[in-house]
Amino acid sequence: MALDLKKYSILIVDDVREMRTSLRTIVKSLGAQKVYEAKSGLEAIEQLQSLDVDIVLCDYNLGEGRDGQQVFEEAKEYGMISPHAAFIMITADNTMDVVMAVVEHSPDGYLVKPLNKSVLELRIEKVLHRKRVFKEIEAQMATGAFAKAAAICDLMIDRNPKMRFDLLRMKAEALFKMDDPDAVAELCAGILMERDVPWATVFMGRARYAVGDFAKARLLFTKAIEQNNTSMEAYDWLAQVDRETGDLATAQKTLAQAVKMSPKSIGRQQVLADLAVENGDHDTARKAFEAAVELGVHSCYSRVDDQVGLVNAVAETGGAEAALKVLSELAKPTARSGDPNQEKPDWRLDLSMGEVLLKNEQAVNAKGSIEKALAGYLEVPRDAADPSAIALAKACYAVGMTAEAQKLLDRIVRENHDREDIIAAVREMFNELGMEGLGGDLIDNACRAVIEINNRGVGLAKQGKLDDAVEMLTQASDELPGNLTISLNVLQAILSQIKHAGYTNQRQYLINEYIERAERIDSENPKLGKIRQKISAIQQMEHQQQAV
Repeated sequence: MALDLKKYSILIVDDVREMRTSLRTIVKSLGAQKVYEAKSGLEAIEQLQSLDVDIVLCDYNLGEGRDGQQVFEEAKEYGMISPHAAFIMITADNTMDVVMAVVEHSPDGYLVKPLNKSVLELRIEKVLHRKRVFKEIEAQMATGAFAKAAAICDLMIDRNPKMRFDLLRMKAEALFKMDDPDAVAELCAGILMERDVPWATVFMGRARYAVGDFAKARLLFTKAIEQNNTSMEAYDWLAQVDRETGDLATAQKTLAQAVKMSPKSIGRQQVLADLAVENGDHDTARKAFEAAVELGVHSCYSRVDDQVGLVNAVAETGGAEAALKVLSELAKPTARSGDPNQEKPDWRLDLSMGEVLLKNEQAVNAKGSIEKALAGYLEVPRDAADPSAIALAKACYAVGMTAEAQKLLDRIVRENHDREDIIAAVREMFNELGMEGLGGDLIDNACRAVIEINNRGVGLAKQGKLDDAVEMLTQASDELPGNLTISLNVLQAILSQIKHAGYTNQRQYLINEYIERAERIDSENPKLGKIRQKISAIQQMEHQQQAV
């Protein structure tokens, strides 16, 4: 039976009008009635924000601005396309780096120009069939019902034997989400006894990594690369194992090999740059940061850290004058987003300017940049003290801004009183400045103040004074929005309220607010994961009661 697109809304993205017209003609001939167009990446994003689209046909090269890959990444990252929507990438460029960039980030389909009706029809039909098979699984995954998702995978395997391995891979992902690496290993062992499937080898390695068996994990990731030397996830995990075990040089070598094959992965360039900094390899860091900054101009994954890292690497390899020149270029709006109306440069670039000037013995000029950096830091509300804030405090001390430095450090310590790495970094900064006594007192007093108010709130909850506990802890969290411990205690107190006094919309609203805050601080925190599970169970019970 011929493909009928009558019920589907379609977005065509291509900077060439003739190509848009050709694709429109084809999908119209297949019954499509709702067909939209975008001639640039920016227009595509605007359309995806306002439309409920079922199929996206997007060219890779879109001229100035975002390319097709960046459109896909941004739409996926910010939920602009629903799980059931199909995203098909189209390109005339079949070079290795483009192919790797597209395949690695897994759109639903990939086609090389020139196209004709039969080729496009076949690919759309195949993609839509896969979407139908995976629709309920992805819906369960999105709501955190991972056990249900795994069970549906088994059901769908019986109905769609040709998609067995794709469904088994999704099941393995669900099992990982359930924190059951042994079940993943058992599943993958069965697959690998049938045939060499590189992704199953990688998943087996991930399972061993999850239980701390780094030696076995390393062997499995290496084997996966031998099975398929373009398995980018195997390179990433292999580097992660070496990094975890302290072999940073080997980790960098592995990532450099992967970047050579797939240079358009901004995330991998960023990790390589960070590793090179740790290894003191400033030349590699400079090249990787340069690539990350260039790829990040239109990417939702861009980081100010890449710009700052580039400045630092250039300062190390080319001196202060070269670094100041880079800073001047980065100050231009087009260096940040390609959009002249984009927000002003991040405060960390002003800090970098100040640090470079200090190293070049230009303290007077440096003070102006550091004052600007401090103003920028304080101007933007934040949920967590940025680690770079410690460097900002140190720079404030260097130019005589003592009161500002101490106030900033007091906040950093109070927001991170239970993070040994941050406290150690603050203590080390004071030691470097020969201010051990002052630093020790500041740290002790700040930590004590946070612990006391947190303990009072928890104590009230234990006494059954839940309303008072929630009020005290929310006030403390609002004062110190970057303190994860307090945010988690707020959530625990609200859950206790619900248990004793019942579910209300206001309590759910508060839960949503503090879950978002905690996720911005540390989305992978195990305690947060357990709280999410409790919240999910409460929500399910509430929905069941409403349905009765």
